[in-house]
Amino acid sequence: MKARTHHQAARRGRPAEWTCDDAEAARLQANETARPWGLKGPTPEEGWQRRAPLSPAERAAFAEPVGRERQQGGSAGGPADGAAVERVALSRALLAHGLLTFARQSSPAQLWSRGKAGRQSAGR
Repeated sequence: MKARTHHQAARRGRPAEWTCDDAEAARLQANETARPWGLKGPTPEEGWQRRAPLSPAERAAFAEPVGRERQQGGSAGGPADGAAVERVALSRALLAHGLLTFARQSSPAQLWSRGKAGRQSAGR
């Protein structure tokens, strides 16, 4: 997204001055052209259009934990402003329903070798 936003701003003659419009144009471009599921996979926009809409029962089942999380969000050390409460409530409800997951990126393993004086050093 940074590269796309940079290119949008550069097209408008201000590569070092990004605006919300540049970021939005970059987002739209990415949704229309990126192929995160491989060359033959759908673009994000195509994937969004193909999604199955939620049924009224699914919406109701999701709304209940969101409401509960909203009530708990402003108390006991939770976020103070409304937008932060909303983000936390939605995130927790999405996690509880298995609709949001976090994938940790694996970091390269560090290999350790003994140096001349017996000290350990990171090797590549």
